[in-house]
Amino acid sequence: MVRKKILAVLVYVLACCVFVSACSFTVKEETEQSSEKKSGKKKKSKDKKEKKESTESEEETEKESEKAEQDTEREALKEQIVEALDTFLLEKEPIIYLNIESDGKKAVLSESRFEMDTGTLYFVSMQNFGSEDVMTLLTDGDVEYSTKNHFGDTPWEKNEEEKYTQQLVVSINYIVDMKFVYAALDAGLDYTYLQDEKVYMFEADRDMISGLDMNAIVPKLKNADKLSPYNNRYSTQNELSIKSFPEEMGIVLKKYKFTVSDNKFEFTEILYDKGGKEIKKMNALQLKISPYSEENKGDMVEMFKDLKRQDTGN
Repeated sequence: MVRKKILAVLVYVLACCVFVSACSFTVKEETEQSSEKKSGKKKKSKDKKEKKESTESEEETEKESEKAEQDTEREALKEQIVEALDTFLLEKEPIIYLNIESDGKKAVLSESRFEMDTGTLYFVSMQNFGSEDVMTLLTDGDVEYSTKNHFGDTPWEKNEEEKYTQQLVVSINYIVDMKFVYAALDAGLDYTYLQDEKVYMFEADRDMISGLDMNAIVPKLKNADKLSPYNNRYSTQNELSIKSFPEEMGIVLKKYKFTVSDNKFEFTEILYDKGGKEIKKMNALQLKISPYSEENKGDMVEMFKDLKRQDTGN
């Protein structure tokens, strides 16, 4: 009897142990599953964070790479402008062309130089807005003759006032444009490349360009001493003009386009009002000497010599 009771107690205890063990296993399993879920969530959160950080790092690296590339390009452009200006200052027979557009009308100015046995001949033509007349000048710096149309019957007249060689307006405009673009690049102004037009462009308001150092390029020039003939009041006026925003015209924004190829610089300045309307456009470039200009050179030199002989007898 006692043995039966002891056996019953042992069975009961064993059953309790099995039940407790089963409960413990269940709790442990649930705890492990809960831990796995939490661990999975933490891992996913960590993965997302690492992915975000990796993306941000890649974007930052890409930005730094783009900036480094543009900085390299910026320095290369500055060097090209320096070389273009140095080359121009040594050229004996450059041809500079300016075109200005405003209110649907155009003004055109050009300056050509021809070497003669007695010096340099300047051939300058100027056509004002809406005018059919073309003012033409021929000068060697000592004497100067002008006419309203050298292709017609208008007579040449001797100019006794300030000679063009004391002004050099067209050349100065071209030089100031190069100095301005170099100053803008040197100051770090942002620019873009317009693939369709194959030109570089930057835009600016008054505050962005008012402090530009127009002489930043001068220490980089090998032929800086050749700038002296161009340092006159017209140079000062041009430097002020390219940085000005005329209130009477309502100008609030300017876009500047430029390119350099084979040491030839081309520049366009476009003026806009607050409504985004284009008010004025100015283009300056150096033309390459063509066979026509070579033929034209002989005609211009002979014409000048004839005028001088008729005037002075020499």
